[in-house]
Amino acid sequence: EEQRLMMIRSLKCVDHAILGDQEDMFRPIREIDPDIITLGFNQYFDEEKLRTQLAERGIRAEVVRIGAYTGSQFTSSTQIIEEAVRRRGKDEHA
Repeated sequence: EEQRLMMIRSLKCVDHAILGDQEDMFRPIREIDPDIITLGFNQYFDEEKLRTQLAERGIRAEVVRIGAYTGSQFTSSTQIIEEAVRRRGKDEHA
């Protein structure tokens, strides 16, 4: 997970990335106090339930869901890592 986090943090489009809390998923949200929480197309949270849970905890963030990104062949952190490993192997054999 740490390796994935470092890779995500290095992307230009990422402002802030952290690992979630294993015991309380709302802890980092309270610490960051975001205006907007963005759910990816493949994050299986019920948006209304999440809004309710946030409100119950006094967290006033807007919840939005984004669609799948299609502007690149790499649409997941796994694909990006696999490509980086492939390129590194290619460079080492050149």
